[in-house]
Amino acid sequence: LETHVTNDDQKSVLDVIGWCKDLEEKIKKLEAREIPVVDHGDFIKDKNSDLNKGEGERLITEKITFNKVFKKAPVVKASLSGIDPGDQFPARIDVRAENVTTEGCDIVMGTWGNSTIYFLKVNWTAIGY
Repeated sequence: LETHVTNDDQKSVLDVIGWCKDLEEKIKKLEAREIPVVDHGDFIKDKNSDLNKGEGERLITEKITFNKVFKKAPVVKASLSGIDPGDQFPARIDVRAENVTTEGCDIVMGTWGNSTIYFLKVNWTAIGY
């Protein structure tokens, strides 16, 4: 069995090799780019929390463990999506993320004065690399 390789065949093989090298370079560049990572969740605190007892400043904390892996601590935004403040006094509520690490954070919820909070639904979003 004889095989003959023509100049056209050699050029085609060299073209494929060049194309593969270009593709490898593009893949390396994509892998080096930092693509943002997003994680999110929500939770509920109900009438059994300390936000509906007593007066003055009251704080409760929810520990969050991220489902995604971050290379450095992400930015975390916490927000309310539901609240039942009762009907006796104005609703005073603060929700914030603290102690943010690559693995998780604390969502701190607080009220003060004579506010009574019977129910909270909190959403959080972590964005980072």
